[in-house]
Amino acid sequence: MMKIIEKDRGSVEFVEPMNPMFQQMFGRNTSVLELRFLPFLMYSLTDQYMEREKIRSGERELLNEYQSKGFIVKDGISIGCTKEFWNFISSVVYDSYVQELSKAEDLDER
Repeated sequence: MMKIIEKDRGSVEFVEPMNPMFQQMFGRNTSVLELRFLPFLMYSLTDQYMEREKIRSGERELLNEYQSKGFIVKDGISIGCTKEFWNFISSVVYDSYVQELSKAEDLDER
């Protein structure tokens, strides 16, 4: 039997547990702004199009950092990324937003 494991979503309280992933990838901690930006970035990457008018100042800085590290390429409104970066943001979005499923026997072990 499967059960949904609820979790906090993109809240200030959830930033700290995500920091080890960001330390490994970027050598820095994350922020609420970044955690809230990544689902939009995923959407833009799957659409291969980024709506500039929806990007705030802090998010532009994040995009510039990702680009300077070679994880994304922006060309006008077109955007693409490396598979490594896609896997990273997918993991972050999953861990931050998606409710997990667990088998009943997994719950018994806790």
